[in-house]
Amino acid sequence: MIPAASKSVIFDLKPGGYVVLDLAVTPPHTAWFTVAASCTAPHCAAAAFTAELVDDQLVMPDHIKAGAQTWQIENMGARMNSLRVLRLNAGVRVEDALAMIMRGSAWPNPPPYQKMVVWTPMSAGEWVWLTVDQTAGAYSVVTIMLDFAADPPRLRQEQGIMRPLLVTE
Repeated sequence: MIPAASKSVIFDLKPGGYVVLDLAVTPPHTAWFTVAASCTAPHCAAAAFTAELVDDQLVMPDHIKAGAQTWQIENMGARMNSLRVLRLNAGVRVEDALAMIMRGSAWPNPPPYQKMVVWTPMSAGEWVWLTVDQTAGAYSVVTIMLDFAADPPRLRQEQGIMRPLLVTE
């Protein structure tokens, strides 16, 4: 949980084996589980909007209202993709924050952001409902694709997208 931010998530998982990996602690925590076939659809709140992750574009509103709301995030591209919402500190460029993310660098103190929402990478055709409580302000929305053709697999920001998001009262 990120300070001053809250969120809840609903997944529509296909039957099979899964692992939850918490990289925020050392050593990382893992939890393995299996999803059985079901005829029951997940119960989800109505989404305020759908953020469509496509290989060369991100389709979502430029302006949203502050407060708790549900986003539907759907990967409509051919590759694994992720979504981050950054609220950068004064004087920090989104490119600088992304360079730290891409390098996996330790964050300086203070970190380059006031608040960050991160949605985990997901495969093509997957979707999730994410409830986020955003405060008013200017944010940067970033998608980062994963390149599994590289050895070892790596993040590829040059294939991702950056765009502004204004959250208003």
